[in-house]
Amino acid sequence: MPLALNPLDAAQLLNVPLPGVLLAAAAGVLLGAQAGYPIGRRAGRVLPAGTRGRHLSDGVRRAEELLARYGHGKAIVLARFIPVVRTVLNPLAGMAGVPARTFALWQVSVLPLALEALGVRRARTAAEQAPGCAK
Repeated sequence: MPLALNPLDAAQLLNVPLPGVLLAAAAGVLLGAQAGYPIGRRAGRVLPAGTRGRHLSDGVRRAEELLARYGHGKAIVLARFIPVVRTVLNPLAGMAGVPARTFALWQVSVLPLALEALGVRRARTAAEQAPGCAK
């Protein structure tokens, strides 16, 4: 079984309505982000210092640059669309002292845009390319 599916494939495979799949995806995104934040808040600078992975180190550097250049809100929004950075920004925001309320509000506000960009568009494209679909 594949590890990642677009929302339309997941809905068909699991026999679940598409809105349910999108709701589950949204919950997963938010819970993952919210879990990373307190980890960074508690671990501090020890977390990125302990990594040997070049991609992770680059992601931390880019996330720090986003926070410094654009501020908290814009950095959280932009990070959703940059691979690796979207993963490391959550604990980094905790390390950097981004207020928890600010972090949560921006995570929630970018969610519809992220779901559209990452999943719904793919699902629409897949549905349009399905055999027998009117073009």
